[in-house]
Amino acid sequence: MAGSRGTAPTALFGGTFDPPHSGHRTAVAGLFGAASRVLVIPSPSPPHKPTSAPPEHRAAMARLAFAPGPDLPGPVEISELELDRARRSPGPTYTYDTLLELGGRYGRLAFVIGTDQLAKLPTWHRYPEILGMCDWLVLERKPGGSDAVAAAVQALGASARARGPREWELPRGCRLRSLPTEAPELSSSHLRELLALKRDLPSGSLAPQVMDYLLANRLYGTSPAK
Repeated sequence: MAGSRGTAPTALFGGTFDPPHSGHRTAVAGLFGAASRVLVIPSPSPPHKPTSAPPEHRAAMARLAFAPGPDLPGPVEISELELDRARRSPGPTYTYDTLLELGGRYGRLAFVIGTDQLAKLPTWHRYPEILGMCDWLVLERKPGGSDAVAAAVQALGASARARGPREWELPRGCRLRSLPTEAPELSSSHLRELLALKRDLPSGSLAPQVMDYLLANRLYGTSPAK
């Protein structure tokens, strides 16, 4: 995965973004040491996680949350690929189908997951086939993030072979790499609860334009200021 920006993979940063917060943006900014670009992919109905706001609103908020700025060292694109797929065929969307479709467009891919998702990877649709379809970037949680990643990788068994600190080889020449992140510990579900209760949010947790959008559209039990 190492190399110049021109040869680095496209990072796929999926999520519900319900709502997208500053932790998401900081995590995306930190991916550019291992990726040439980042594709943010709002998920319509992930199998492992319920959503609150309609997908169209979450995609709109993602565009606002990941707007260009000096803190983003490279291009960030918002993809409605999974939303379009759900419109054509309602139901769960799977990483396998996303990787299959995007591989032909962007070449080498790196799918971004958290440490908790890595531990659950063997339960994903068409595992272990998806292991060999892309590289994997794992965002470490603090503290003890690297140790937690190493333990989760060990659970993958013979599918992963250590190549060096924070890097493992997977089937078909793909690699898994763990990355420290400066992203703050924020939870979209907690932010939704605070919004519904009309309580103050942690400072800087939502971009002003995202807050304006969700208030204007009365999301999460909010209403526009009078």
